This record gives sequence, C-alpha cells and structure tokens, in this order.
Amino acid sequence: TSPQIFLEAFHKGLEPDLIFTDYKMDEMNGVDLCAAIRQESGLIPILIVSGWIDREVALEAFAAGATDLLEKPLSLEQFRFSLQRALFRYAEISLQQTKLALFEELNQALEEFSKNREGPNGNETYGKIELIRLKIQALGKQEWPSANQAVEPPKEGALEAKEPEEN
Repeated sequence: TSPQIFLEAFHKGLEPDLIFTDYKMDEMNGVDLCAAIRQESGLIPILIVSGWIDREVALEAFAAGATDLLEKPLSLEQFRFSLQRALFRYAEISLQQTKLALFEELNQALEEFSKNREGPNGNETYGKIELIRLKIQALGKQEWPSANQAVEPPKEGALEAKEPEEN
C-alpha cells in the first residue's frame, strides 16, 4: 500500500496496532509518514526499516516520533525484539491513559457526590464511584512490563521452526 492511501484510510479512522514501514518509498519517506501519523496519534508504535542508517537518518526518525529504526538485512530475532519492546511500551501507555481517564471520571463523580450527597442522585453517584473504584482496582492487578524494563531478546535459534514431536 502506498503511504498516501494509508494516510487517507488513517484520516478516515483506520486504527492500526502497529506500523512497520520502509524508509525509502516513492511518494514520501518513512520519516515523513511517521511525522504525518504523529500529528494525529502519539500512541501507535512505528517501526522504520532502512537499508542504510546514518546519524542524520536516525535523528530525523526519532525526532519524527519513530518507536524504533531497524537496519536491513533484518534478522527475525532483531524484528521480534523490536516488536516486543514497541508493543510493551504501547500497552503500558494505553494502560496509563486508561488509568488517567478513570481517575478523571472518579474526581468528577466525587465532586458530583459532594454536591448531591443527600439529594435524589446521591445513591446513584455513590454507585458510580464504587464502579470506577473497582475498575481502577482491576487495572492495578494487571501486570504489564514497564517501558523501562529490559526486554530480553530471544536466544539465537529460538525462533527457528521445529518438527512436531510424534507421540
């Protein structure tokens, strides 16, 4: 797919979980594509691959918001490591955004409750507060890797296809 066709679909609501693009393309380069995407979304992991990476390309890519920059030829281990790290970071940021939204919702419900404690909506607001509290508590029990946490690359040969064992 061309970058222009992708951007049109993206502007119309396409929400990919990950973008993997080449640096060198006919219509625009991967850094320009990344910059266009970042104008609307800072969350989607964007991996750019290039046959040749110098300091200038790396600075451009990361300034545009690339999650990672990979050099060709790309090994399966390198790709898997970069993908895993990008998706863990995406999951952590998504979780933080969800928590922030819930805390904002909780603050609004508490403010409403303090105004209407004795009124007809007091019990309903209290129920809202309890529901939000349970959602926040459930999120706290999820174990997501930290973006700062090192993600170990797979051991050499760990991703090779293996023959199924016969019983």
